[in-house]
Amino acid sequence: MRLLLSMITICYTIQTTAAQSSPSGHLTETEVFSFYSHYWLNMHHFLHHFSRSDEAEGNELFARRDWPDLKAFDSAQLDRVLVYYKTDLADQDLRTSDYMSKFKQWITTQDQGHIHIEEVPVEFKGHVQQLLVISDIYRVYFWPMHAEKIHETLRTNLDLILKTEQKAKIRLSQLTRAPWQTEKIRVDICIVGKSYINSNRDRPYTSLYPTHIVMHTGNEPQGNWLEILYHEASHHLITPNSGFVSKTIKEAASEQSQAAPRQLWHAYLFYFSGVTTRQLLMEQGFEDYELYMIRNRVFERTFPYLQKHLAGYLNGELSLAAVTKALISDYHRN
Repeated sequence: MRLLLSMITICYTIQTTAAQSSPSGHLTETEVFSFYSHYWLNMHHFLHHFSRSDEAEGNELFARRDWPDLKAFDSAQLDRVLVYYKTDLADQDLRTSDYMSKFKQWITTQDQGHIHIEEVPVEFKGHVQQLLVISDIYRVYFWPMHAEKIHETLRTNLDLILKTEQKAKIRLSQLTRAPWQTEKIRVDICIVGKSYINSNRDRPYTSLYPTHIVMHTGNEPQGNWLEILYHEASHHLITPNSGFVSKTIKEAASEQSQAAPRQLWHAYLFYFSGVTTRQLLMEQGFEDYELYMIRNRVFERTFPYLQKHLAGYLNGELSLAAVTKALISDYHRN
């Protein structure tokens, strides 16, 4: 067994070390996911994040005072591109903007080493020209540090993913009564994820049809990255306006003649993925894991009602319709 684990570790190390020269940025595969570290997508996210703040304090990867010592010409070039981002792109949400979604879909199909400007679609040409201006600067000064941080994040979490992903897939499909997609889910790991408008905080995000997850680096506390990954992967199981969970919420609210709490479908997604991950982490010896919802006060007003009413559904004693009706009624009484 030790020999087998050593061989797996060696093979993975070779694969991830080679990934920096991989044209596609492919890192590794599991049964459920396909992981990537894409050069152009990372540079795009880095520029978008930094252009939205004069100084992203508290993060050594983004605080300008901690940047490598750029030559004057290189610094001026980077500043000009940051001005372009600040002027033309900073107010566009990486997940919800039509342009950003299309750009992400296109850029991740490009060779990591080369983009031929004559082959770039017209709508992206001006943007890509800006990236090409500083490509060598980013590749020399920033990419080695960013790529290593990405590899470190995956190395830290891969064993847990391999041990839990099948159980997570089965359990989340059971809870949502939705089939897990047959093709592997693409996961791009970026040095930073999606920056919320008017905030420097970065977050993972997901686009659907097909499911494409962008995860950011970092792993605090232990188990957090796994929970976020399973949360993002569950977005194709629970959508705002279709599927078993959303339909159940709408019908329960209609029967109660009361509005459901805001974005209850998303609160359910957080709770289902969080509780499922916590259980899987307990099986792996991680005690007292605190849900992301609790640590970050997500759906803070709704959370006590989730905790109180969803237990009956999670343990198979009650239907989702029954617990949702009780939850909505209780929510409006308080």
